Amino acid sequence: METLPYWPEVVEPSPVIALWVILGIPIVIGLGIALLASASLIARQVRRGFGVRPGSWWLNPGSLRPSGLDTDDDSAPYTAGHRRLLIEAARRAEDATGLNISVYLGAAEGKPAEDFAIDLLDSLPDPETSLLLQFDPATEHLELVTGDETDERLSHADLTEAGELVSAAAVAGTPVDGLVEAIGFLARRAGTAEGVPAVGTSGSAELVS
Repeated sequence: METLPYWPEVVEPSPVIALWVILGIPIVIGLGIALLASASLIARQVRRGFGVRPGSWWLNPGSLRPSGLDTDDDSAPYTAGHRRLLIEAARRAEDATGLNISVYLGAAEGKPAEDFAIDLLDSLPDPETSLLLQFDPATEHLELVTGDETDERLSHADLTEAGELVSAAAVAGTPVDGLVEAIGFLARRAGTAEGVPAVGTSGSAELVS
Protein backbone atom coordinates (compact mmCIF):
# COMPACT_ATOMS: atom_id res chain seq x y z
CA MET A 1 0.00 0.00 0.00
CA GLU A 2 1.19 3.54 -0.74
CA THR A 3 0.44 6.74 1.15
CA LEU A 4 0.36 10.36 0.03
CA PRO A 5 3.35 12.57 0.73
CA TYR A 6 3.59 13.80 4.33
CA TRP A 7 0.91 11.28 5.50
CA PRO A 8 1.73 8.77 8.23
CA GLU A 9 3.13 5.58 6.84
CA VAL A 10 0.58 2.77 6.61
CA VAL A 11 1.58 -0.69 7.73
CA GLU A 12 1.16 -3.28 4.97
CA PRO A 13 -1.72 -5.63 6.00
CA SER A 14 -1.09 -9.32 6.22
CA PRO A 15 -2.73 -11.66 3.67
CA VAL A 16 -5.11 -12.88 6.39
CA ILE A 17 -6.36 -9.37 7.14
CA ALA A 18 -6.68 -8.54 3.45
CA LEU A 19 -8.68 -11.72 2.88
CA TRP A 20 -10.93 -10.86 5.82
CA VAL A 21 -11.63 -7.36 4.46
CA ILE A 22 -12.29 -8.60 0.92
CA LEU A 23 -14.31 -11.74 1.70
CA GLY A 24 -15.01 -12.11 5.40
CA ILE A 25 -16.93 -8.89 6.09
CA PRO A 26 -19.32 -9.27 3.08
CA ILE A 27 -19.98 -12.90 4.07
CA VAL A 28 -20.82 -11.92 7.66
CA ILE A 29 -23.17 -9.17 6.47
CA GLY A 30 -24.88 -11.60 4.06
CA LEU A 31 -25.33 -14.21 6.79
CA GLY A 32 -26.85 -11.57 9.08
CA ILE A 33 -29.39 -10.57 6.43
CA ALA A 34 -30.25 -14.23 5.76
CA LEU A 35 -30.69 -14.87 9.49
CA LEU A 36 -33.08 -11.94 9.86
CA ALA A 37 -35.13 -13.14 6.89
CA SER A 38 -35.25 -16.69 8.28
CA ALA A 39 -36.31 -15.43 11.71
CA SER A 40 -39.20 -13.50 10.16
CA LEU A 41 -40.33 -16.56 8.21
CA ILE A 42 -40.08 -18.84 11.26
CA ALA A 43 -42.04 -16.38 13.39
CA ARG A 44 -44.78 -16.25 10.75
CA GLN A 45 -44.94 -20.04 10.55
CA VAL A 46 -45.10 -20.35 14.34
CA ARG A 47 -47.94 -17.82 14.46
CA ARG A 48 -49.90 -19.55 11.70
CA GLY A 49 -48.87 -23.13 12.19
CA PHE A 50 -50.56 -23.96 15.50
CA GLY A 51 -52.44 -27.23 15.73
CA VAL A 52 -56.02 -27.56 14.55
CA ARG A 53 -58.14 -30.18 16.25
CA PRO A 54 -59.05 -33.22 14.09
CA GLY A 55 -62.74 -33.26 13.26
CA SER A 56 -62.85 -29.58 12.42
CA TRP A 57 -64.14 -28.49 9.03
CA TRP A 58 -62.89 -25.62 6.92
CA LEU A 59 -64.38 -24.20 3.73
CA ASN A 60 -61.80 -22.28 1.63
CA PRO A 61 -58.88 -23.05 3.93
CA GLY A 62 -55.56 -21.31 4.10
CA SER A 63 -52.20 -22.79 5.10
CA LEU A 64 -53.51 -24.47 8.26
CA ARG A 65 -54.87 -28.01 8.29
CA PRO A 66 -57.10 -29.99 8.17
CA SER A 67 -58.53 -28.48 5.01
CA GLY A 68 -62.04 -29.77 5.68
CA LEU A 69 -63.07 -29.75 2.03
CA ASP A 70 -64.46 -33.30 2.16
CA THR A 71 -68.14 -32.77 2.93
CA ASP A 72 -68.62 -36.51 3.49
CA ASP A 73 -66.12 -36.69 6.36
CA ASP A 74 -68.01 -38.35 9.23
CA SER A 75 -65.73 -36.75 11.84
CA ALA A 76 -66.59 -33.21 10.71
CA PRO A 77 -69.25 -31.20 12.57
CA TYR A 78 -72.91 -31.48 11.52
CA THR A 79 -74.08 -33.54 8.55
CA ALA A 80 -72.72 -33.61 5.01
CA GLY A 81 -75.96 -31.95 3.89
CA HIS A 82 -75.45 -29.09 6.34
CA ARG A 83 -71.91 -28.57 5.14
CA ARG A 84 -73.03 -28.55 1.52
CA LEU A 85 -75.49 -25.78 2.37
CA LEU A 86 -72.62 -23.72 3.75
CA ILE A 87 -70.56 -24.38 0.63
CA GLU A 88 -73.42 -23.32 -1.63
CA ALA A 89 -74.12 -20.18 0.40
CA ALA A 90 -70.44 -19.20 0.33
CA ARG A 91 -70.17 -19.81 -3.41
CA ARG A 92 -73.22 -17.64 -4.12
CA ALA A 93 -71.85 -14.89 -1.90
CA GLU A 94 -68.45 -15.03 -3.59
CA ASP A 95 -69.97 -14.90 -7.07
CA ALA A 96 -72.10 -11.90 -6.12
CA THR A 97 -69.57 -9.85 -4.18
CA GLY A 98 -66.15 -10.87 -5.46
CA LEU A 99 -65.09 -11.48 -1.84
CA ASN A 100 -63.52 -14.68 -0.51
CA ILE A 101 -65.82 -16.39 2.01
CA SER A 102 -64.29 -18.87 4.45
CA VAL A 103 -66.11 -20.87 7.12
CA TYR A 104 -64.34 -22.72 9.91
CA LEU A 105 -66.33 -25.10 12.13
CA GLY A 106 -64.29 -25.95 15.20
CA ALA A 107 -63.00 -24.71 18.53
CA ALA A 108 -60.26 -22.14 18.97
CA GLU A 109 -56.94 -23.84 19.67
CA GLY A 110 -54.27 -22.56 22.03
CA LYS A 111 -55.42 -18.94 22.25
CA PRO A 112 -58.52 -16.72 22.65
CA ALA A 113 -61.19 -17.21 19.98
CA GLU A 114 -60.70 -13.74 18.45
CA ASP A 115 -56.93 -14.23 18.08
CA PHE A 116 -57.47 -17.73 16.68
CA ALA A 117 -59.93 -16.41 14.06
CA ILE A 118 -57.52 -13.63 13.08
CA ASP A 119 -54.76 -16.21 12.58
CA LEU A 120 -57.12 -18.24 10.40
CA LEU A 121 -57.83 -15.14 8.32
CA ASP A 122 -54.12 -14.30 8.03
CA SER A 123 -53.38 -17.80 6.72
CA LEU A 124 -55.80 -17.45 3.80
CA PRO A 125 -54.41 -16.93 0.29
CA ASP A 126 -55.94 -13.43 0.05
CA PRO A 127 -56.83 -12.20 3.56
CA GLU A 128 -57.38 -8.59 2.43
CA THR A 129 -60.52 -9.50 0.46
CA SER A 130 -61.70 -12.28 2.78
CA LEU A 131 -64.54 -12.72 5.23
CA LEU A 132 -64.07 -15.53 7.76
CA LEU A 133 -66.69 -17.04 10.04
CA GLN A 134 -65.30 -19.22 12.84
CA PHE A 135 -68.06 -21.09 14.67
CA ASP A 136 -67.52 -23.47 17.57
CA PRO A 137 -70.30 -26.10 17.42
CA ALA A 138 -69.71 -27.07 21.07
CA THR A 139 -70.10 -23.60 22.59
CA GLU A 140 -72.01 -22.07 19.64
CA HIS A 141 -69.67 -19.09 19.76
CA LEU A 142 -69.11 -17.14 16.53
CA GLU A 143 -66.16 -14.98 15.51
CA LEU A 144 -66.47 -12.81 12.39
CA VAL A 145 -63.25 -11.31 11.01
CA THR A 146 -62.62 -9.32 7.83
CA GLY A 147 -59.62 -8.24 5.79
CA ASP A 148 -58.94 -4.56 5.17
CA GLU A 149 -60.77 -4.39 1.82
CA THR A 150 -63.73 -6.37 3.13
CA ASP A 151 -63.86 -4.16 6.20
CA GLU A 152 -64.46 -1.14 3.94
CA ARG A 153 -67.66 -2.80 2.63
CA LEU A 154 -69.06 -4.13 5.90
CA SER A 155 -69.74 -2.04 8.98
CA HIS A 156 -69.48 -3.14 12.60
CA ALA A 157 -73.27 -3.02 12.74
CA ASP A 158 -73.46 -5.44 9.80
CA LEU A 159 -71.19 -7.92 11.56
CA THR A 160 -73.16 -7.54 14.80
CA GLU A 161 -76.46 -8.20 13.05
CA ALA A 162 -75.02 -11.25 11.30
CA GLY A 163 -73.86 -12.56 14.66
CA GLU A 164 -77.36 -12.08 16.06
CA LEU A 165 -78.80 -14.13 13.21
CA VAL A 166 -76.50 -17.02 14.10
CA SER A 167 -77.24 -16.69 17.83
CA ALA A 168 -80.99 -16.75 17.25
CA ALA A 169 -80.73 -19.82 15.03
CA ALA A 170 -78.51 -21.59 17.58
CA VAL A 171 -81.12 -21.00 20.29
CA ALA A 172 -83.72 -22.50 17.95
CA GLY A 173 -81.48 -25.53 17.43
CA THR A 174 -80.56 -24.75 13.81
CA PRO A 175 -77.14 -23.03 13.93
CA VAL A 176 -76.29 -23.97 10.33
CA ASP A 177 -79.42 -22.14 9.21
CA GLY A 178 -78.08 -19.09 11.02
CA LEU A 179 -74.67 -19.36 9.39
CA VAL A 180 -76.25 -19.68 5.94
CA GLU A 181 -78.50 -16.71 6.63
CA ALA A 182 -75.59 -14.66 7.98
CA ILE A 183 -73.51 -15.33 4.86
CA GLY A 184 -76.37 -14.20 2.61
CA PHE A 185 -77.03 -11.14 4.77
CA LEU A 186 -73.38 -10.05 4.74
CA ALA A 187 -73.17 -10.60 0.98
CA ARG A 188 -76.13 -8.29 0.45
CA ARG A 189 -74.63 -5.65 2.74
CA ALA A 190 -71.23 -5.89 1.06
CA GLY A 191 -72.77 -5.11 -2.30
CA THR A 192 -72.85 -7.14 -5.48
CA ALA A 193 -70.37 -7.35 -8.29
CA GLU A 194 -71.33 -5.45 -11.44
CA GLY A 195 -73.91 -7.31 -13.52
CA VAL A 196 -74.62 -9.97 -10.88
CA PRO A 197 -78.07 -10.21 -9.21
CA ALA A 198 -78.35 -9.75 -5.45
CA VAL A 199 -77.86 -12.75 -3.22
CA GLY A 200 -80.99 -14.34 -1.77
CA THR A 201 -81.51 -16.22 1.49
CA SER A 202 -81.00 -19.96 1.32
CA GLY A 203 -83.55 -22.53 2.42
CA SER A 204 -83.65 -24.35 5.73
CA ALA A 205 -80.84 -26.73 6.66
CA GLU A 206 -83.36 -28.93 8.46
CA LEU A 207 -84.61 -30.19 5.09
CA VAL A 208 -81.21 -31.63 4.16
CA SER A 209 -80.00 -34.90 5.66
